[in-house]
Amino acid sequence: MKIDSTPKTDPSSKAVTVPAQGSATAGRGSRAAGTGAVTGKDQITLSSTAAQLIEIADAGKAADEAHQAHVQRLATLVGSGRYQVNPRATADAMLRDHLLASTGTTTE
Repeated sequence: MKIDSTPKTDPSSKAVTVPAQGSATAGRGSRAAGTGAVTGKDQITLSSTAAQLIEIADAGKAADEAHQAHVQRLATLVGSGRYQVNPRATADAMLRDHLLASTGTTTE
């Protein structure tokens, strides 16, 4: 049995339908509501809030991947001796962080 975890949006209800995992009827199909017909798939329908959470999680994964790529580029530059530290930018950032911390403000 192949499980497709890609959400499919139902535009009329703003809900997302994804295949159920670990269902008691997995592989045997399920009956379509009110028809008695076997659909061949178990499915669950998530609320629009759940759909938004899936989108947020996907965005977080993309951000993590971008961050990892940036870290890898920096590691390569440092390892090869080509990374150049800008002392003025470093000092400015340290002072800015110190001043913001002393006022209770954060940069995040």
